[in-house]
Amino acid sequence: MKKKILIAEDDPRVLNLYRLTLKEHFDLLEATNGKRALELAAAESPDLIVMDIVMPEMDGTEALRRLREAPATAMIPVILLTGKAPQKDLLVGYNRETDYYITKPFTSAELLEGVYQCLGKKDNPQARS
Repeated sequence: MKKKILIAEDDPRVLNLYRLTLKEHFDLLEATNGKRALELAAAESPDLIVMDIVMPEMDGTEALRRLREAPATAMIPVILLTGKAPQKDLLVGYNRETDYYITKPFTSAELLEGVYQCLGKKDNPQARS
């Protein structure tokens, strides 16, 4: 059975990159804002959440804070992605219990590495290529 990944991303081009990179190995759920990501996380119990920081309605750091506060979602690993790279922004993500942090632009290999690391996969097919 495939692991389930929730992708929270409002940019259609980046969302498409996620799809192309992950759909072969994982079942995907999609949200275009942090509020919808919270709803899907509670309803679907994904194995991992990949979430942009800058999104409408609720940003990724607020959504992460709420995920960690709710018993049903507190232990779901989260990868935060952003175009914001200053050290201050990195620390905000880690201080809010981010499991992994990727800055944009990123490659498919970097995304897969983060996903497999968060899921605890030892046999990352990308590592052999």
